[in-house]
Amino acid sequence: RHAYCVDARTGDKVWAAELPGKGTASSFLVHGGKAFIMAGKLVALDIKTGEEVWRADKLSASNSSPVIWYNSGKPRIIVNARSHLVCLEPETGKIIWQVDGGGESTPVISGDWLVAYSKNTKIGLAGYKLTGEGAEVVWNHALVQ
Repeated sequence: RHAYCVDARTGDKVWAAELPGKGTASSFLVHGGKAFIMAGKLVALDIKTGEEVWRADKLSASNSSPVIWYNSGKPRIIVNARSHLVCLEPETGKIIWQVDGGGESTPVISGDWLVAYSKNTKIGLAGYKLTGEGAEVVWNHALVQ
């Protein structure tokens, strides 16, 4: 399984990059010269060459797309991984914080607020207040069993 970069005008292939895992992958997030994709593992690719810059091997998910969040002007990557909502440093992939939750929905961010759907039945659909140290569940609608 591969990711491809193509020239938007001609459709010519610029590069192809092999992706980890099997099955589906998320949509790309392009930021700061990198293309981020959740493909079993979160991977950052150089947008000019397709070379892998880093891989977050401790995270797993497939359909949830990474999103950008600015904390005090600093960009952060947020992913809704299988068992946690996770914040990472985009240059290195270093995990800054993680909180219980996780699922396959792409988080929606507005300012320092985030809404995501969790597979954790006690959390379900939840609204989080984001800080540099973590995310606090402010409200939620648990899944009915």
